Amino acid sequence: YVSSTTDGLRYWDSSFSSNTLVLVSTGLGFDKLVSHKGRLWAAGKVGDERTIYISEYLDGTDFTLRTDPVDTDPAQITVQGSLDETLAAFFSSFNDLLVWYKPNSFGGVYGSKRSTFLSRSFSETVGTSYPDSIKNCDGELRWLGPQRTYYGFNGSVLRKLNEDIDTLSEGISQGDFRQRSWFQTTES
Repeated sequence: YVSSTTDGLRYWDSSFSSNTLVLVSTGLGFDKLVSHKGRLWAAGKVGDERTIYISEYLDGTDFTLRTDPVDTDPAQITVQGSLDETLAAFFSSFNDLLVWYKPNSFGGVYGSKRSTFLSRSFSETVGTSYPDSIKNCDGELRWLGPQRTYYGFNGSVLRKLNEDIDTLSEGISQGDFRQRSWFQTTES
């Protein structure tokens, strides 16, 4: 699957006869897509940037909400937090969660069926605007957050990683051309 906010949602048909991009809908233009638990999860639709769109189970082309839904049907979740912040990133899958990020908050979506989907906010002050910085490091999710600060989250505890290296970190994260040096005189 590929998507853009201008061209809509498409999927790659790699059958022997076709081998082309197939348009699903121009109205489903997203700037974030991930697969998680047999569904396609999307966000970034123009005018609705705080909503997570969840496809039908095992069908990434169907996002149509039903009036009498079953657990395999599509769903939508509006992410809590500041109204003026849009979703910046997804991370799938961490501790069986789909983790969502805004610039100054983050949380996760629990559940594997439509009736059990539940979004929970983990922090209303720490998030990221740098989707490429999010990494799973041996069971701890790490990323570059606000004010050039690195954070780690193990599923229950959020911790600041660069407490003792803030000065060095400023130069690294900003790509400063200054050089920093020090002398190590003892092992401790």
